[in-house]
Amino acid sequence: ASTLSGRNICAGEVMGFLDNELVSVGQDYDGTLLDILGNIETEACELLTIYFGQESSKKQAEVLAERIGGLYPDLEIEIYDGGQPHYQFIISLE
Repeated sequence: ASTLSGRNICAGEVMGFLDNELVSVGQDYDGTLLDILGNIETEACELLTIYFGQESSKKQAEVLAERIGGLYPDLEIEIYDGGQPHYQFIISLE
């Protein structure tokens, strides 16, 4: 275990960053992302873009998009292959 931004992190846990600040630690990507979205005023946003990384798949991103769309029906959601090597998903809100 280690500590980052005052949070204890164990091996295998998922870290969620918002504007380069660690804001969530969880057991899976979906839960961690939804935790982050819960801290954002999404009402002012229209578009959420998911960029999946080298170690993720389009199918994983589609499942994540479905879950987000169910909770945030006013957001348009797009998915792209970001190809990033270190992050499973990068999410952009506009």
